Amino acid sequence: MNKKIIILFSVLVVLICFYSFPRKINVEELPNTNIEEPLLETIPKIENAIYLTGSYLTSEYRFEKIFFLIEETEINAVVIDVKDFSGKIYLNIDNEVLDGALQLWVETDKIIEKLHDKGVYVIGRVVVFEDPILSNKKPELAIKDNDGNIWKGYDGLPWTNPSSKEVWDYNILVAKEALNLGFDEINFDYIRFPTDGNLKIINYTLEGKTKIETMEEFYIYLRNNLKEANLSIDLFGLTTLVNDIGVGQNIEIASRYFNYVCPMVYPSHYADGFAGYLDPSEYPYEVVYKSLDEANKKVGNIRPWLQAFNLMGYEYKKEEIQAQIKATKDALGENYNGYMLWNSKNEYFSEYLKD
Repeated sequence: MNKKIIILFSVLVVLICFYSFPRKINVEELPNTNIEEPLLETIPKIENAIYLTGSYLTSEYRFEKIFFLIEETEINAVVIDVKDFSGKIYLNIDNEVLDGALQLWVETDKIIEKLHDKGVYVIGRVVVFEDPILSNKKPELAIKDNDGNIWKGYDGLPWTNPSSKEVWDYNILVAKEALNLGFDEINFDYIRFPTDGNLKIINYTLEGKTKIETMEEFYIYLRNNLKEANLSIDLFGLTTLVNDIGVGQNIEIASRYFNYVCPMVYPSHYADGFAGYLDPSEYPYEVVYKSLDEANKKVGNIRPWLQAFNLMGYEYKKEEIQAQIKATKDALGENYNGYMLWNSKNEYFSEYLKD
């Protein structure tokens, strides 16, 4: 069994436990946080996006492929890695604080300019707490085990401490630099606590706060430092159904501080037996519809991640992708804000996205 399957299996075990035995939380009235209206007149009301890695658009050939896709389908936005799981930052800027992580060879400013010239809405994805570069550069900011050593997940990568304001400031700096370079929105991923690895030996320093309270404190800090920005947050799919899955994510709380909440409702990531389906991968419409229908009863600013990748023997092509898109539109109704397609290999085909 390869490492990827082991990691996925471990995550699913954790999540199914929380789904089977949900713990209720009391969501009290929270401080009002101003979310500014979009500043750019060109921002579309509905954003249908595809994910691209930070260096993908460094070739003209790839640019042409993406432009063809946009011209032939309803895709009108892209999500590009600004900071990925490795801690690398794909911005061609001068900033001493970010030295060692910056990938200056990627001419991000020119990439954004080309996309804007075609009317494409450009979202910058920032992976927050999984950050090997910052963890190794400043070990005092890394999550530690009970012996004081840097803790690592099953993938061998260390995480920064989710309760550290210095870590918060670092990621806010990345977001500000990306916005200054021209990104229309910042999408934050991995705003949570770890899910895989030996979680029992982690020594969190939460100062009496719960994981959800710690994350909410970060949300407030984030919004107060990026008041005029368009912000979105990625959440596990089960947050649409369960108030607390043990990683600090709650969709109702998150929705108050971000323009969009983006649950990752990938059918292949739901445990066997979810909603009565022996294998959720075989039911893309039903799984996505159930998740988003329940979430739509709680919040109205959903723009989900949908599955555009193959996994564990299941191929997601036109039928499966179209089923998820239809489920999104059917479930969200008047609250439909679009969707984002995830494929880590940057493989998208116009024929899959046409009705």
